[in-house]
Amino acid sequence: MPIRLRLALAFALAAAALFALGGWLFASGLSSAQLKTIDSQLTAQLAQAGRSLPAGDFLTQVIDPAGRVRSASTDAGNVALVTASQLSQARQGRIFVTRTVDEESTRIAAAPLAGRPGWVVVAAESLEAYEATQSQVARELAVGGAVFTAVAGLGAYWLARAALSPVERLRLARQRAYVADASHELRTPLAVLRGELELAARPGRGLPELAAAVRNSGAEAERLARLTDDLLLLARSDEDRLSLRLQRTDVGSLLARSAGLAGSRLAAAGLTCRVDVPPGTCADVDPDRIRQAVDNLIDNALRFAPRGSVIVLAARAADGGLDIEVSDDGPGFPAGFLPHAFERFARPDSGRSRGDGGAGLGLAIVRVIAAAHGGVATAGNKPGGGAVVRLRLPSAVGPP
Repeated sequence: MPIRLRLALAFALAAAALFALGGWLFASGLSSAQLKTIDSQLTAQLAQAGRSLPAGDFLTQVIDPAGRVRSASTDAGNVALVTASQLSQARQGRIFVTRTVDEESTRIAAAPLAGRPGWVVVAAESLEAYEATQSQVARELAVGGAVFTAVAGLGAYWLARAALSPVERLRLARQRAYVADASHELRTPLAVLRGELELAARPGRGLPELAAAVRNSGAEAERLARLTDDLLLLARSDEDRLSLRLQRTDVGSLLARSAGLAGSRLAAAGLTCRVDVPPGTCADVDPDRIRQAVDNLIDNALRFAPRGSVIVLAARAADGGLDIEVSDDGPGFPAGFLPHAFERFARPDSGRSRGDGGAGLGLAIVRVIAAAHGGVATAGNKPGGGAVVRLRLPSAVGPP
């Protein structure tokens, strides 16, 4: 659901709740005021009962200590308008009750008759007008609430659309740039792969040339598959669908495995890798995702670390979480590149690289993996020279 629509619905629901609360308070206040007016009129009738006929639509009765109706207005009847228990209460002081009399809701007041101990005077009035007013108010509030909610929702949608239009334009621009960068990165291995296949298909190619073409094509196909996987991972992270399988993991063994798998490339580059993790350090992480992040950082270090130097993979418990660091002794990150280090397709200038580097997605993937764990990734330079990238994860760290 678009964010504009979500905001409009949320605002409309809040407006409906606010209007409902206000309407309930208004209806309750009106009901209380009406009943207060009716009770005042009934109190006045109680004072006149036994001395004159009731005014208007009021009913009156005078009841003796035995509970018999001794006198009553024309329509009041000879049956007491109040129950025996209510009659007992009325002998002690004035009471107000609402009862159904002759299938009609009626407000009744009862009080001791002055100068006649044990006698009770009763006055009653139909609540037909009161209930009609309440029903009309309820209908008008329902219609008004519906109109108010609709107007509030439409207004919120319009305001959200106006406020988010610059963001939407920026998002579309970023999407277009992302697609353009991805297309550029995919075009290179595809072009190389196509060229190798065309050369292999030419007449007169010998077995060595064909074998070399197959090797080169395989390398480009692997590069293409890796780039596609990276783009898919980033797309899933954008949609909050980067799933994790958290499990208790020996961090030292995990980093040692990454170092071992990079052994041949390290040897070819004249580098060594040292794992520095306190024994028994374990954390609740997704080992596959963490290895993917560490492997990306090792790949970066392989491009820039000078021959004969050491790449260090370190991990420590810190502030209730886990810090994982990968550092090298290369030239470090250019100062202007650090603010953009984790952006997609961002690469440092050629001064730091031995070659043209990768697609610029490695650090972006490191960041989304850290974020999926609820952590952050940071990049910087060591005081003595060299780059260091840290993953700070709020993982539970402790013994196995």
